[in-house]
Amino acid sequence: MSHPDQFNILAQIEDALQHAGDAFNPVAFFDSLPPPDESIWDMYDTLFAGSWYDLRHPKKSLAFRKRVLQDSNNHDAARSLELASDYNYHGCSLGKEGNYQQQLDLCQESLSIRKEFLPPGHPLILKTLENLIDACDKLGDLEQKAKYQEELDAALGDQNKSD
Repeated sequence: MSHPDQFNILAQIEDALQHAGDAFNPVAFFDSLPPPDESIWDMYDTLFAGSWYDLRHPKKSLAFRKRVLQDSNNHDAARSLELASDYNYHGCSLGKEGNYQQQLDLCQESLSIRKEFLPPGHPLILKTLENLIDACDKLGDLEQKAKYQEELDAALGDQNKSD
């Protein structure tokens, strides 16, 4: 498929997103499209994921962003870590709204990705662990909170040893 065709598809997607709102099914629509070449993946990602976030649908945004990462041929650390940041950000936003279980779930996804690409004492891992501890505390899950606290203490200890 040529780039002009893909840009026409992107225009159709944008129009559908603006008019369908909550009823729009991102995965079904995406599955109906011809597969994009590698140069257009970022545009699909930005258009779909960004639009759902703007529509206050972080779960749809994250699901699509994860799908783009899985389906593209570009499984690099930068794209994966961007997804991890989105999980963490959306989780914390939901936590501020009182949705602590969703905060916990999304921050766990973030931590899983970050552990794959970053060393144990990396500041982003430490921050994610702090967010998980906060969610567990608000949920009253003291056992899981202690587990994450222990992991955070170990990571801080490793970080202090390397300084």
